Amino acid sequence: MKKHILNTLAFLLISLLSLAQLQARELVVGLSSAPSNLSPFFATDANSQNIGRLLYLTLTDFGRDMSFNCRACESFSESFKGSKHVLKFKLRHDLKFWDGAPITAQSVFDAWKLFTTEESPKSIFRFAFNKIESFKIVNDYELELIYPSYSADNLSDLALLKILKVKEGGDPKNVEDLVGSGPYRLQQSSALGVKLTPAFESAREVLNFKVVKDETTLALKMMNKEIDLSVAQLSPRKVNWIEKNVDDLNIVSERGTNYIYIGLNHKNEHLGKEQFRVALDYLIPREKLVKYKMKETASLATSLFSPSFTSLFQEGLSPVHYNPEKAREIFLKLGYKIEDGILSYNSKPVQFDWKISNNKATEEIVDAIIDEFSKAGLKVTKTVQEWGTFMRSMKTGQFDLVMSQWVGFTGPGMLSYVFSSHSYPPAGANRGYFLNEKLDQLLDAASGPMTTQQRLENYRQATQIAVNERAYLSLWHPDIIWIARNCLKGVSPYPNGNFLPLLDIKMSGCQ
Repeated sequence: MKKHILNTLAFLLISLLSLAQLQARELVVGLSSAPSNLSPFFATDANSQNIGRLLYLTLTDFGRDMSFNCRACESFSESFKGSKHVLKFKLRHDLKFWDGAPITAQSVFDAWKLFTTEESPKSIFRFAFNKIESFKIVNDYELELIYPSYSADNLSDLALLKILKVKEGGDPKNVEDLVGSGPYRLQQSSALGVKLTPAFESAREVLNFKVVKDETTLALKMMNKEIDLSVAQLSPRKVNWIEKNVDDLNIVSERGTNYIYIGLNHKNEHLGKEQFRVALDYLIPREKLVKYKMKETASLATSLFSPSFTSLFQEGLSPVHYNPEKAREIFLKLGYKIEDGILSYNSKPVQFDWKISNNKATEEIVDAIIDEFSKAGLKVTKTVQEWGTFMRSMKTGQFDLVMSQWVGFTGPGMLSYVFSSHSYPPAGANRGYFLNEKLDQLLDAASGPMTTQQRLENYRQATQIAVNERAYLSLWHPDIIWIARNCLKGVSPYPNGNFLPLLDIKMSGCQ
């Protein structure tokens, strides 16, 4: 009997020690920059938003196909009442806040009110959520959001509406006073990193985000097993080096949704001509740039939407292939002359100002494209600016050409934002002043009552117009690349690079 009791106690002690080890286990994740603000009311950068996804539930979020998936809901539906856009949600019954209180329709309403208040915290997202005309609680687990009209952003904005509450007597501006609903709690945060602990499941790993700004240092820390997983934006050159030289690290990539493009000022005498823009497109050696500069870590773009947008990507479109002879032919048909290697129009040389940010990788790519433009007779002046100055130049249309990227966009609402004539600055981001009345009509019609299929068809036609008329010159979509120790299982990034896949990663035999 005594031996049995001792064996039982030994078993319990071993179990408790094993559980303690399991609870103390950390997944160390490398970031290239610190989150700027972990308050869900003010978080705008990607790292802040992605860590917020782990701390707070939302009604919906984006899945691997960039469509809307339920997080806090069992299901949702869209309908119209006249011109009003109605979103109806059925909440899951098993959800609760960190303090154990159940999450109900009233909880979502209370969170919405926090996000829309003008006093405190006065969230920067209040304008988006004030678009909700009325919030109807149907019962404890059903709610309706009614908007005055349809917008593609109505549903996508809800990924920013975090379900939370404030501690009694707390200040909503203080992150420490917020009670979340996600699988993790915030334990500590500094400029050097962020640590999250499991909110409910004791067997889940602690997430320790460490900021390592220098990519060589980050690579060395991974090789020394100080970091288990990198979700940082490493240069293609560094990723290529790691893949070739480090055996115990695994490169996991996913086609990304970010979009790299050349923006053109359509008010320019030459760039305002559709066929001139087509000719420029033929001068871009995309395949070589992706192979040698991007080290095969990107896929050629055919439009704003990568293949990850399964409902918006168009199979019929194909990348423009390098063809300087075709470009020359178009220039001559337009009445341009090429004499002594100089392209001219009405006896004046064709000259452009290309503004870029002071990023070494971007400058190398732009130099390669300018070289091709020069061979065709164009004179291009490269103006390198620090980031803030570059953004001011771009946002105010003070450029002939720019190379830039769109990140974090979630769907067709981007079409209106960057291509509609209603979006000329400062109203939107049509910074090149592209104008096409048919595109405007299609996007305007898509904002009214119609079936989902009809709306998608309008978006596809609008995309086709933007592609055909070279509103932008499309370059590529960078891959989302995570680098993991071989002992990690279940590493599978999403196309938009969010951190939800961290919930599925298992540490198997990591020392």
